[in-house]
Amino acid sequence: MKLGRNDPCPCGSGKKYKHCCLINDSAVPASVFARQRLKSVCAGMPLKLLQFTMDRYGYGAIQEAWREFFCFPTDMVADDYEDGTVHDALFRPWFLHLWKPDPHETSVQDPRLIDCSPTNLYLEEHGSQLDPLLRRYLEACTQAPLSFFQILRVEPGSGLRVRNLLRVDEFDVAEQSASRTLQVDDVLYAQIVKVDDIAVIEACAPCSLRPLDALGVIAMRERILAKHKRTADAIAQEWDLEFREYYVQRLQAVMEPKIPVLQNFDGDPLVPIKLVFDIDTVSAALESLSHLADADAGTGPKHDLDIERDEAGNVTRANFDWLRAGKGRKKTTGPIVLGSIEITPNRLTCEVNSEKRATAFRRLIEKTPQSTARFRASQIQSIEKQLRDRHTRPPNAPLHERERQIAESPEVQAKIAEMMAAHYQRWPEEKLPALNNRTPLQAMRTKAGRERLEILVRNLERHGARMVPALDGAVSRQLRKRLGLEQNN
Repeated sequence: MKLGRNDPCPCGSGKKYKHCCLINDSAVPASVFARQRLKSVCAGMPLKLLQFTMDRYGYGAIQEAWREFFCFPTDMVADDYEDGTVHDALFRPWFLHLWKPDPHETSVQDPRLIDCSPTNLYLEEHGSQLDPLLRRYLEACTQAPLSFFQILRVEPGSGLRVRNLLRVDEFDVAEQSASRTLQVDDVLYAQIVKVDDIAVIEACAPCSLRPLDALGVIAMRERILAKHKRTADAIAQEWDLEFREYYVQRLQAVMEPKIPVLQNFDGDPLVPIKLVFDIDTVSAALESLSHLADADAGTGPKHDLDIERDEAGNVTRANFDWLRAGKGRKKTTGPIVLGSIEITPNRLTCEVNSEKRATAFRRLIEKTPQSTARFRASQIQSIEKQLRDRHTRPPNAPLHERERQIAESPEVQAKIAEMMAAHYQRWPEEKLPALNNRTPLQAMRTKAGRERLEILVRNLERHGARMVPALDGAVSRQLRKRLGLEQNN
């Protein structure tokens, strides 16, 4: 787009182009001027369009559009639209550019407005008076449907590279604010409008969806394309309602997440329980129960017996884990910790994470009379309180010093890294629900399977980088090489 010397400078200074940025034109990319020029001609247009719509369609139009957009009332949004909602950046552009009154159920009185979006009506009545660039942009707004975009690259303060999950094409987007908050692999529900080789975000959801939500979009796209003879370009417009329903469902999962059903390694419901027993002596209880620290039932060395003695050599305190060897494929993970046992003068406590394990430990004590332990009480601990305490306690709290030391020890971190490497070595041969119960190696045989697999691998790389310790980059590189996926940039 060529600017005249006397045109308003696209930087927004209010000066003429020749008195402002023309001097440095050669040092600034043309796309920057095009974006600033577009921003300048669009200034004030959203409010002008909204007022025009209220005057021509009536106030009731925005209310019925609100309920239609959110698939009618949900627990997440109010029944009636109110100015200033967090959804405005997505809802208002959709209402102005894409919404059309339902001919069978609308408050709009003028029959000429049925099946006509407010922006289209505005262009019919005022298009000839508009700046040509603004007119082209508004026309493009009426043609660009909402869609789901996977973020492939982010240049903060400058722009994004995205993949349209419905059309399966990639392109760059000129965007300043969103590029500062979005992350690679986020899924953005938005309206991206292209005009004169510039793509900009016209409508945008209040927050991004989770990376794995892309799999649901792909599954819907494939079902529609398989059942109906439509092009990928057409499905976003013709199935707008179905994709909006999916967006609302996934947005609710992000903004109002449900408490997950927590389970331990055995699949039992997670219920932290502390069992308390009276004992006669520390040494007698330790002698009768120390075998529990041996995961191999007497055939191997005991693990991590923490014992304190007085000056005379008598045991005054003992602390150790109740272990069990893994079985089958779980054997590769090493011993399974069933509970944590502490023995102090006159008192024995065992902390477990399920009712099943609590019952098993009480039966074990009953079958070990030489422990002289007598059940005193049990206390069910709140998971929510434990999580709250974990986040609020001082990092150097002495009660958890041993836990911190264990977690930070090179041996433990090396073991975790070894387990993760072993897991992803087996992963390509495991059937996954996300791949329609096919293995990654089988999924690589089809284009749709490779698309899903790329999302899964990118997701494990994203979360692996945040793990403690972080997932070794060599693991993902070897995984990509085995699967034949291009290296993630």
